[in-house]
Amino acid sequence: NKWLHKLLKDDECLIEVKRAKLICKKLSLNFSERHYCRDVRVWFPEIKFGPHFVPTCASCKSSGAVAVNGCFEKCPARRAVGLETNCFVMSRRHVCHMCQKEHKERKEQASGGAFAKVQRTFMGYNSKVLANLPDAGKGDEFPAFLTHRSAVDKLIVNLQRPLCDKGVRPHALSEMLVEPHSKRYYDDYIKYEREARRTKGLVTTTALMFSTFADKTKYNGSVPTGKYLSSVYIKFGETLRPHYDREVKKRGCDQLNIDASYKVPKHLFQIHGKAPYHALITGTNKYREIRLQVLTVTDSHDQLRPSLQ
Repeated sequence: NKWLHKLLKDDECLIEVKRAKLICKKLSLNFSERHYCRDVRVWFPEIKFGPHFVPTCASCKSSGAVAVNGCFEKCPARRAVGLETNCFVMSRRHVCHMCQKEHKERKEQASGGAFAKVQRTFMGYNSKVLANLPDAGKGDEFPAFLTHRSAVDKLIVNLQRPLCDKGVRPHALSEMLVEPHSKRYYDDYIKYEREARRTKGLVTTTALMFSTFADKTKYNGSVPTGKYLSSVYIKFGETLRPHYDREVKKRGCDQLNIDASYKVPKHLFQIHGKAPYHALITGTNKYREIRLQVLTVTDSHDQLRPSLQ
């Protein structure tokens, strides 16, 4: 009886906290306190969108020989930072039997020597896999932006750009997130105390007290640092670069206004203590839309010729 598949279809692959008691009962797990539970966003595209949305292999770009290869036991889900609390993002591991066969053949031909390995297993939320789903744009429905070991809810990622344009630095955003996360924690704390007084009487023992915010075995609250949010902003911006390049090419221009900035090169990397670039030259049209942006080693406009051509 695949009760979990039915639950995922009914709830659109979102396991909410209200389902925690039911799921713990079915899995014979101990359910102690619902305020310690978090939502789980499950990414099974073949269940959410239909059987023809089987993830494509990251190597051969085909889904004909792809099969489910189970889940990670040590880290079955990633924690995604939300606006007022955290949730978990979960997916499955897949294997491509065609690439696995090719990898085995290369290994046998090498006879113990070095050979070019073939990626034959991949996660369902792999960035290449999301981009190659059968229906263009379905991969954009993945609810989080993944980093090396964690994730960030796309709501925060989308808020970063307008906030950054208004001068809100990543460290300030980190301090802003502390407020809603702390508010959610104390709201849960008060609810727990009221329920405890109503059902168990006045709570006096330490064992029945609500956990601290950072207790990893219970509430497990956390807020990302400004350095982490800064890296997320940069990595997500890299994914948008092809879109920005195409948008810039769409802008018309019959008048180019040139301006040089000397602040940006100072913050870039240095070679032997000196900045490799002297200025960032920006060209805008009459509507102040950017049409050209080049890092140059001098102020001479001759260095703009290759870009203009």
